[in-house]
Amino acid sequence: MIYNFKNIFLIMTIVFFSYGALAYSKPPKWAISPEDYYDKDEYLIGVGEGDTLNNAKSQAFAALSSIFGTTIEQDTHSKETLTDESSSSSIEQDIKLASEHNLVNVKIDKTYNDKREKTYYAIAIMHKKKTVVILESMISQNLKDISSYVNQANDEPDLLRKYALINYAISISIENEVYLSQIVHLDIIKANSISTPSALTAQALRSEAALVANKTTFSISMSPEAAKIAGPIKKVLGNMNMRISSNNPVYQFEDSFDTKGSEIYGMYTMDYTLIITIKNNQTGEDVKTFTFEGKDLGDDESDATKNAMNSLSKTIANDLESEFNEYLNEILN
Repeated sequence: MIYNFKNIFLIMTIVFFSYGALAYSKPPKWAISPEDYYDKDEYLIGVGEGDTLNNAKSQAFAALSSIFGTTIEQDTHSKETLTDESSSSSIEQDIKLASEHNLVNVKIDKTYNDKREKTYYAIAIMHKKKTVVILESMISQNLKDISSYVNQANDEPDLLRKYALINYAISISIENEVYLSQIVHLDIIKANSISTPSALTAQALRSEAALVANKTTFSISMSPEAAKIAGPIKKVLGNMNMRISSNNPVYQFEDSFDTKGSEIYGMYTMDYTLIITIKNNQTGEDVKTFTFEGKDLGDDESDATKNAMNSLSKTIANDLESEFNEYLNEILN
């Protein structure tokens, strides 16, 4: 009888550990040793994992991108160029995701969902030779675009538009620098054969933009109520390397401050609208208006106005520069 219990215990032990071994989850082999599945001379590889499939893909793209060691901030004009795969919503999402990691000609080749561990795995691959060809083509097209914007800037009399055109050319030139640095990792001989005209480099274009910014002078003419707003505007212009000048300024900041208020329970409640206008002094035209609205309280109208201006000063200090840059992008459209 004791012998039978020992046998039963032994069988249960074997079954328990066998089940445990089967239940233990491991990443797929291609995630552990991707080099066993892809020729490293032909492909660059990035493996990622995450709690969602999208996060795993993003980590795979990030791992691949880290090989190049370069980053670039995308802007509203950045191109989404990736692979020649057939179009589908899933592929389009992958293209967009890879674009955020500054990658071209990449694809997610394998994915795996470990349901027990609630973990997803993904592998991104890039064919080296094909990618070099694509990057070369993109650099060539970018140089044509840069040259076009520089030529437009040379012929543009409006300084703000000239400044915007050059800055757009700079953003494309920075893209080219990133693409070229990627080719260095993919094919150093090919990278050395690619040349950029000195006038179209990001460094040269930044110098040109600085010269234009230095000529783009402003005066600030605020009403007595809005006098406190002048300080934040000066700071924004300073950050953009543009000058304040009372000697024949090209542009002028003006304001319009409208209020509507009433006394309620001994306090003065005021709704306000501040409109800041940039005027071209050479043409007399209004170039751009920025509108700020809000509500404030005070002991009386004067006190409410003072409080409103304190709030507006903070808002303008935080928001005006980004809105100004958005405008510079918009005027190219």
